[in-house]
Amino acid sequence: MTRVVRITPRYRRNADRLSVVTGSSRGLAVGLTIAALADEDTLPGPHDVRAAVPPTGSAYVRRVLGRNLWIWYTFSGAEVALVALTGDPPVPLD
Repeated sequence: MTRVVRITPRYRRNADRLSVVTGSSRGLAVGLTIAALADEDTLPGPHDVRAAVPPTGSAYVRRVLGRNLWIWYTFSGAEVALVALTGDPPVPLD
């Protein structure tokens, strides 16, 4: 199943602040992680954790392979929304 990826303004601000640039090695690693989120049949993945996102509630978090970056996301049947991108690991709710 391929989901539509929706990028929130908060995610864009975070990516800019963390210097995630299209075409860079960091940008490619983030892009591969986003592509994996969009293509997975079942979300959350086995290594994704649920964490608090003030003030909106909670989101799932996936680490970008080989990077000190975490993608925060929510999902519905046909969409994955990128909520935030951080350089700090999440504190799991579960």
